[in-house]
Order: sequence, then structure tokens, then C-alpha cells
Amino acid sequence: MLNIEIAEVSFTIDCKTMPVTDEPHNVSYTPFIKERIESGTTSLTINIIPEMNEFPSGGEFTEIFKGYGSWSMFRKGEEYLLVLNPTLAGGPECTVRFNPRLEDLFVYCGEMNIVEAAGGKKVSNPFTYPLDQIILMYYLAIKGGAVMHAAGMSINQRGYIFPGRSGSGKTTLSKQFMAQKVSGMMSDDRVIIKNTNKTFRVFGTPWPGEGGIASNTSAPLEGIFFISHADSNWINELKPQRALEKLLPVVSIPWFDREIMPLVLDFCGSLVTNIPSYELFFKPDTEVVNFLDKFVSKEL
Repeated sequence: MLNIEIAEVSFTIDCKTMPVTDEPHNVSYTPFIKERIESGTTSLTINIIPEMNEFPSGGEFTEIFKGYGSWSMFRKGEEYLLVLNPTLAGGPECTVRFNPRLEDLFVYCGEMNIVEAAGGKKVSNPFTYPLDQIILMYYLAIKGGAVMHAAGMSINQRGYIFPGRSGSGKTTLSKQFMAQKVSGMMSDDRVIIKNTNKTFRVFGTPWPGEGGIASNTSAPLEGIFFISHADSNWINELKPQRALEKLLPVVSIPWFDREIMPLVLDFCGSLVTNIPSYELFFKPDTEVVNFLDKFVSKEL
């Protein structure tokens, strides 16, 4: 049994027939592995069945996303089938059956997921990329939240995110704050935003960028800064409509799912309506640290 906590959602990975390996697939997961489920978190169970031949027939399911690479998705009513590595020689790596509320989640694994370990065989932990992000994308859509391509940090216990596609400067900006030994870094590539008790919060995730920043921390979200490289540091305030246009390309949205997709769009609309948004143009040096600190402290 293994417990992983991401954005105050605790996932218990359990297998009835053999132990689950407790080693993370990547060191960035280490802060998110818990010895026990902490109070105040949502507790969900991922049931591992290490026998692909026990998987129920998927003939009645309709394919809604055909991924020729890492995954494909099928649906029947409120039930989904997620097939990982569908084109893998010898059959898929795993097949996952779930509903978006995660009331029941079963992972059917093949022989490639069984490892020899001290004391006998173990089943490797399947809750890693891309399964973890896909499951959270669906769960957050139902509960009010989203996964975003953004760096995240807290300044004086207030959270800020810096959305952007690859190359926009998320890691560069994060490194400037790390160079100044700013302690509130959460992630340099992906964060989770949740609407909890009518308060938007930003959470670090185990999915870092080149900077390797993956902190299991959170803070109330106070501002959104869309970043771009520039020759000087300056900030431009955005209206909600423009902020939404810039936000959607960096949010994990199941565009192929006509029922779940609108929930994420509604969340994004509420986010930019309630949280101030800006464009941050910055020089790739540590001057931006003091510049941003003064701005959020209302000194500029």
C-alpha cells in the first residue's frame, strides 16, 4: 500500500494480491509520498489488479480520444477506460477504469508491471505520468480546479502563478528566485489551482520542469502573471477576457470530452474574473525578483 498526496487529494494505491513498490519513479514525487493519510485531505483509493486478462470487455465503450503514442480514452455513460501505451508490442501497459468522481478506480496491469524484489514479487506503482495528471484533470474538473503549465511561488504567504508554454521563461524566472534564495518556490512547470471554500489556492505538483522544483506546498492565489522575455522589467494589467484567452492554451483541458470540458472552461472563467491578471515582461537576471516583490507589495 502506498499513499501519495497531491493538492490535498490523497491517493492510496493498493493491491490485494501482492505488495506495491514504495519507490517513486522520479525523485520529484518524494515530497508527495506520505506514511499515512493526513486529516483534511480527500482520500481516494486506486485498486491495482495485476492481471490484464481479468479486465472486463471494452466492446461497449466508444473511443473519444485516439492517442497513437502514450494513451487513448474510451467512454460508456459515466465510466471511462484509459489505455496506457496502446500500441506497445504485446499489449498495453495498463488499462484503467474510472469515473470522474473516482468512486471506483481500477488499474489492470500486465506482466511488465510485476517486479522481483526482496521477499517476493511486487507490483510497480502505476500512479505516475501520464496517469496521475489525467486522473487529476478529470477529478479537478468535477470538484472545481485545473492543472496548468505555470511556475508557482508564494511571496509573504501569498501565491502567484506564471503561466506559459515551453520557452516562455518559467524555468528562467524560477531560477532567478532560486538564486536569490527565495523559499516559497512551488513548481517551475506545472501547478494545480483549486477553488476551496470560495478561495482559489495554488498547489505545487510532482511534475517539475528543467529547474526540478516540486514542492508539496500551497498558498492562497493572489495574482496571475503571463510571462515573456524582454529587455526591461515591466507589468501590464489584463482584463478578464484577455486573461482567459491567454490562460486556456496552458490549462489541461479534455477538449475531446463534451461533458467534462465545459466544467474546466467555467472554472477558468471564474478564475480570471476573481483573480487579477497581468503580463510580466522581465529581463533574465535577478533584478526581476526585487521588481516583482515591490509590485505585489504595492510599492510600484
